[in-house]
Amino acid sequence: MDQTKTLNRYRNLLVICLLLIIALATALFDAKSSPSANQQSSAADVVTPSTAQSITPPSTTPLFRIDDKIYGYRELTEEFQTPLYQIRKVSFEQQMLVLEQAIIETHIHQLTTSAGDMDTALQQLFPQLAVTEQEVVDYYQQNQNSQTPPFETLRPQLADYLLSLKRENAKRELLTEMLVSGKAQVLFEAPAMPASDPQ
Repeated sequence: MDQTKTLNRYRNLLVICLLLIIALATALFDAKSSPSANQQSSAADVVTPSTAQSITPPSTTPLFRIDDKIYGYRELTEEFQTPLYQIRKVSFEQQMLVLEQAIIETHIHQLTTSAGDMDTALQQLFPQLAVTEQEVVDYYQQNQNSQTPPFETLRPQLADYLLSLKRENAKRELLTEMLVSGKAQVLFEAPAMPASDPQ
């Protein structure tokens, strides 16, 4: 069970890193080839103020200095504002994934503290969650090959694995329910879209 959790964590981290690399490469390529079109298409992707307040990086925030002049985000041209925005946006989306996971795990930890142990807390949160024998058999048959150990040997691990998958799905549904009902709210702020200053 612990090995499955560790493998799942590493797999999730690897997927997030790959997505981040792909998104950054795409954003930089799009920004270089067509900054104005990229700016228009990304408008719909910005998190709305109801989810997270959008802030504008102040021009006083220093990014670099040349001689005695300090340059901030607003002193840059759109050519540089756009890729910086895309990088901030991708970073924001990745951080949101972590924060959403933190909401669920913190909620479960709170219930565990009051219930006394995690199994009781999970049973209270997901009372109908179970894996049937048929589900275990079906999963084994669909994924076996010539090197697969006998079913009886793998049955406990397969049952634990399928239960963990169901719990992850149930956690995502719970997160959506908590956010929609207002029980939980993400306060992390989204990056502002680039806006060219009037010349």
